[in-house]
Amino acid sequence: MARWLTLEAAAQAVAVEHKQLEEYLTDKSPEAQFQAHGLLFDRRRWQAGKEFLQLLEQPASASASAASFQTLQHSSEKGRSYRWHETPIRLQIAWLPLNSDAKERQVLIAASSHDDFPISNLVGESELGELPAVLAQLLEELKADLPLRKIRYQRQQPKAKSTNSSRSSARSTQPPVETKQQNSDKTTQISLF
Repeated sequence: MARWLTLEAAAQAVAVEHKQLEEYLTDKSPEAQFQAHGLLFDRRRWQAGKEFLQLLEQPASASASAASFQTLQHSSEKGRSYRWHETPIRLQIAWLPLNSDAKERQVLIAASSHDDFPISNLVGESELGELPAVLAQLLEELKADLPLRKIRYQRQQPKAKSTNSSRSSARSTQPPVETKQQNSDKTTQISLF
């Protein structure tokens, strides 16, 4: 989970003058100004006198887990053991969105070894029972991090939209279609190129 920063620590993290960030606090809505520097501003935490800024960058823990997955994948390619204590086991749990007619969320549970096909089961959320404390804490951290993830996603969207609009404008600048009339046959010929 991303940690909250003081104004001083945030200024140092994004290489901006402390006074510049401090000036944003006098504005009615400083969120956009902080976001321009890659920071998430939490007004409630600021008003409560707590650390109130977070970095909008991808957390280092995500890159660390990706690196450990690559290490796991690489080590399994050397010699594929299928003994329980020597085999990398991947367990995935996916909570599906609640349908309007369903009483509870459906949960897809899948287990696999190496890059083999998974064994899966679809169950109701109540069938899971109580999750181990480590998993419950991880899910709570994810739940708290969702607003930050939404902002990261929204910040990436204009880039994708501008790329698509430049492609569509390139298509609209095609040369006009020329038509030629042949006098002898009195037919119309259309040249596309």
